Amino acid sequence: RKGSKGENIGNGNEKAINQLIAHHSIIFEPDKLRLWISTAPWQVGAYLCYDLDSIFQASASRKDRREIYLKDMQIPEDPFLSTKEYQDFLQFKKLLGIYQDAVKKGKPIPDEESTREKFIASNPDFFQVYYTIGRYFQDQGDQETAAKYYTLAVSKEVASKTERENIRQRMEECIDE
Repeated sequence: RKGSKGENIGNGNEKAINQLIAHHSIIFEPDKLRLWISTAPWQVGAYLCYDLDSIFQASASRKDRREIYLKDMQIPEDPFLSTKEYQDFLQFKKLLGIYQDAVKKGKPIPDEESTREKFIASNPDFFQVYYTIGRYFQDQGDQETAAKYYTLAVSKEVASKTERENIRQRMEECIDE
């Protein structure tokens, strides 16, 4: 969930190995014919272990639908799931949806200032927070405030050169108006 040198770049950043978007991942131990499959949410739940020899031997005769993973080989869930940071990330996802919906519909957010403070607090190191707020203000016609948030967005670890250029272009649009 962190940057390449362990720095905080915001949960969900595309530059992180775990972007908190994938449904599953698999770990293989080929010489022992074992595999571990992640569980929800976003590859941070427990990894369940399956012995492929047992599965293939039992598959022909299995009639029931019980779980066949090896409970004693389970990799526990990431401790992140029991942190305030995880709760903040869930809040970020919810508030991101509110901002995106407001931009899509061209409507103001009720109690926007309070919502904005919560949104920033939910994932303060993630450029997308500031970019999204900038988009909102630009669409609401407040170019000065939009430019301020675009500036904050480019001061963070932006996931790609194309995204950084897009933010800068939007910033210039705000300044030119």
